[in-house]
Amino acid sequence: MQIQEISEILKHINQGSNHEEDMDTLYTQEDLFRIVMENMGDVICLHDPETTRYELVPPSMEKILGFSVAELLQMTPYDLFHPDTIKWLESDHNKKAMGSRQSELVEVKCRHKNGSYVWFEVFSRPLFDKSGKVCYIMSISRDISERKYLAEEQHEKEIIKTRLMSSVAYMEKKMDLMVKLEKIILEVPPKPRSEIRNVLNVIRKVLETEDDWEDFKTHFHFTDPGFVEYISMQYPSLTNKELKHIALIRLGFDNSDVARFMSVKKNSLRVMRNRLKQKLQLNPEENLLEFIKNLDTA
Repeated sequence: MQIQEISEILKHINQGSNHEEDMDTLYTQEDLFRIVMENMGDVICLHDPETTRYELVPPSMEKILGFSVAELLQMTPYDLFHPDTIKWLESDHNKKAMGSRQSELVEVKCRHKNGSYVWFEVFSRPLFDKSGKVCYIMSISRDISERKYLAEEQHEKEIIKTRLMSSVAYMEKKMDLMVKLEKIILEVPPKPRSEIRNVLNVIRKVLETEDDWEDFKTHFHFTDPGFVEYISMQYPSLTNKELKHIALIRLGFDNSDVARFMSVKKNSLRVMRNRLKQKLQLNPEENLLEFIKNLDTA
């Protein structure tokens, strides 16, 4: 059952009943426990509106946070919340204790017994007795740790990929410089041209250092840990330039970008990929790009 669906149930409950006997039994422990048990996909707890202390906790909380039900019944959520979220949540709770029905989903981090933190998506609202007084605050929580950590990991990968692209762009600029220098040499009279070429070769060696590959490999490792090591071990004849080519394909760059980053023409790229297919021992009909993108290094 979705949190929004449970919200509708709570809204119906809070509207009350025309039958006094229904109102007398509406908030019995049995009924409340039944609500909890019927919605085990979510963690439903009851809190004292004044102290926020847990009044009812489902057994599933122990699996998620490591604390036993008995331990949690001696605690308040503020014993578990990450310090960054406490101030806002205190304000929200005070509004609920005063009877505010305004509710929204919030994301909070709660401390696990082992010291780590678990992400929850939380929805809360007050429950009223028949006199209209707030008798409980009900919180409905869902463990979203996996979703949050995947999102954070994806965000980190995007940052690293941006840095990687910056590194590749820097190498591309150096190669552009070499092309410009070569064009200048062609405009020089033949006699001093050979001497200038010697200087150019020295410059080329300085620019085309092994550090470029190591820098690229370091950034790439954070987006795809162990890939370069794995494919180097499986296919030891691959050169650093070929490994870089494979990494760019793995990152999803199109042919134009790969050709630009590799400082080659598209025709040359086609020749390079045919050579790669041979080194990777692929059949002529096999797709090189699909092979690289789907390669499982586990």
